[in-house]
Amino acid sequence: MTVAKRKFEIINFSKRLLRFVVVFFAFFLSLNLMGNAFSLLSSNTVTQIIEATSNPFVGFFIGILATAILQSSSTITSTIVAIVSVGTISLDSAIPIVMGANIGTTVTSTIVSLGYISKKKEFRRALAAAAVHDFFNIFTVLILLPLQYFTGFLSLASKNITHLIYSPQVGNSDFFSYSLKPISNFIYQILGNSPILMIGLALFLLFYAIKSFTQVIKEILIGDSKRKMSDFIFGSPLKSLAIGTLFTAALQSSSVTTSLIVPLAATNKISLKQTFNFIMGANVGT
Repeated sequence: MTVAKRKFEIINFSKRLLRFVVVFFAFFLSLNLMGNAFSLLSSNTVTQIIEATSNPFVGFFIGILATAILQSSSTITSTIVAIVSVGTISLDSAIPIVMGANIGTTVTSTIVSLGYISKKKEFRRALAAAAVHDFFNIFTVLILLPLQYFTGFLSLASKNITHLIYSPQVGNSDFFSYSLKPISNFIYQILGNSPILMIGLALFLLFYAIKSFTQVIKEILIGDSKRKMSDFIFGSPLKSLAIGTLFTAALQSSSVTTSLIVPLAATNKISLKQTFNFIMGANVGT
């Protein structure tokens, strides 16, 4: 490797690292802004939000619609986390919305499969690969949503897990809150003390952060070796499951990782059985 090429790679890596830090900061700032904005909403607005999301089926379809429009279940889920954190909606009301977001995210891989519609055999394989992701999320909702509705199993399990991993010593180390508070207060003053504008800005920052984060990690993980990864990823079921989990956790988008394998399935480079393990990993990683 020449000195010039090595220097070029170091510069590129430094740029990606700087961009990663900026995106990471924007992500936490957006959550901070959103939490503050929702805590400042009027009691009437909060009451309307609670009433709209109290019906689990309404919340479920809100999650589907919002994710289908934004094409990012991570954005919707992060937004719900911020809203729950300030008590605008309850955990029980949030769970159906998150389930809806998981259904909405399956739209992306289906859209990718439509690119092969002019080739009958390839389109059939591409649509089948996309449907694996769809049906996994659909059956998950069919099983878990009634379970949550009648027994509150998921919310109870979540609270119990939180009590196990949370401690006052860890939970009260508000490094991000203290470091972001002056900036969020400054932005709040500029926006004229309007929680609606603050929510809009927070959503924009959140969407930008997740999309940029996805792009940065994709460049680092995939890069020039994209063509060589098929055999490595799908070498064994456990390896495929693990890589699907890690890729999705890093990329913050199951839509991206599942969409990547649709062309591979369409061109018959991998079998439908091989896609299943990877997609299961993607759903764990998300």
